[in-house]
Amino acid sequence: MNNSLKGYTIQRRGRIFVISAPSGTGKTSIINEILKLKKNIVLSVSYTTREKRHSEVHGKDYVFTSKENFEKLIDDNFFIEYANIYGNYYGIPQIDTNNVLSSGVNAIFIVDYHGFKVLKGIYKSDVVGIYILPPSVNELATRLQVRASDNNINERINDFSNQLRVVSKYDYLIINDNLTSAVDNLIAIIDAEQLSMKNSIFTY
Repeated sequence: MNNSLKGYTIQRRGRIFVISAPSGTGKTSIINEILKLKKNIVLSVSYTTREKRHSEVHGKDYVFTSKENFEKLIDDNFFIEYANIYGNYYGIPQIDTNNVLSSGVNAIFIVDYHGFKVLKGIYKSDVVGIYILPPSVNELATRLQVRASDNNINERINDFSNQLRVVSKYDYLIINDNLTSAVDNLIAIIDAEQLSMKNSIFTY
């Protein structure tokens, strides 16, 4: 045995995975599956003033709060970033991101393109942007039928067309035409980024 042979250590830093998608794409279903399957991930739960849907869980899908309380939290600098979308507030709360990432844990943020730019500006190379699209505009309209009025559907489809202009700004694109495949694709991205040497400190 060569006594001069040294051992080695590797430290892997966590990543911030930003998930953006048009309403009705199925991102919540995808992320719920990811949280069941992956143990080293925390979800930054956004705050919103919109009404809770029947299938949603307070504190898991969103923290649902009043407009008055949300505006108080704005004044208290509680949010990293917030926006008013379709008449409702959405905000990203501050979290101890550096401690989370240095421990090798990944964080998921569900935000729009503006939120992605804000997080990228703050956390730089720690941020991985993933955009999720439906298989078609027609499929998106069908999915929206169960959750919005006709006026909102038209508004959101028009907004969808605008969102397509920013898709190329992201690092990865997933088409959600099948939940299992979309989940598998997202897991593959998370695993690849976690194993990347640009995310690791290797010493020997």
